[in-house]
Amino acid sequence: MPVDTENDLPDWKPSPQVGESDMSGDKGVDPDDNAPGGEQPLFRPHAFALKQGDGGADIAYGQFMWRFDVLQFNYTDLGSGIGVVNTGVGQPRAIKGWETVVPNLKEHDGAAMSASPAPNKFHSLDAYGDVYLYWYVDSDEADFVTKCWVQVGDVATADLPVVAVGSSDHDRLGIISAGLSPGAANAYYRIKIGNVPDPSLNTDIVQNLSSDVYWPTLIMIRDLA
Repeated sequence: MPVDTENDLPDWKPSPQVGESDMSGDKGVDPDDNAPGGEQPLFRPHAFALKQGDGGADIAYGQFMWRFDVLQFNYTDLGSGIGVVNTGVGQPRAIKGWETVVPNLKEHDGAAMSASPAPNKFHSLDAYGDVYLYWYVDSDEADFVTKCWVQVGDVATADLPVVAVGSSDHDRLGIISAGLSPGAANAYYRIKIGNVPDPSLNTDIVQNLSSDVYWPTLIMIRDLA
């Protein structure tokens, strides 16, 4: 049965009507304006947002953030049938915060993405298809991640090589203990952002990634005294 109440309900008020966006980014919306064709509110796309542009995929601004920690294992050969024993573990590199990289466009030495304050800012990649974020690691350089870019199309990648279990000298990083046996290497990594099809195919955009990219890793080095 209905419940009697003396409380007055608030007056109903229609929501603002929002029309098609003109993508100019210079008009706001008046919350009290309920006339047909109200303007599109300002907005900023999420990181690496994709859309179909004029002649290729368009991509919004995003960032690549990386950091690494280092563990060093020291070994000593005691001989006399005892053999090699672990004599210490340490962190020869300070624990640091995130390094932020703004990706370049279309190739590793292309123009950097612009962190424009204007809403709806997109960058053209001049081709349709799969969109990837790539980064290049040089473990013999202090910057570690030395290149980062977004492009349409797949290119070869290579991981940092494995380190076999053992106790022999191995400078995994290459910039901490110069006296160790070299083990530093280069590598290419990637992550798929999505797919922007040619409009003539009449298929949907696929957005696989919708945030900035974070890449933390751990590096190991060994020292046999």
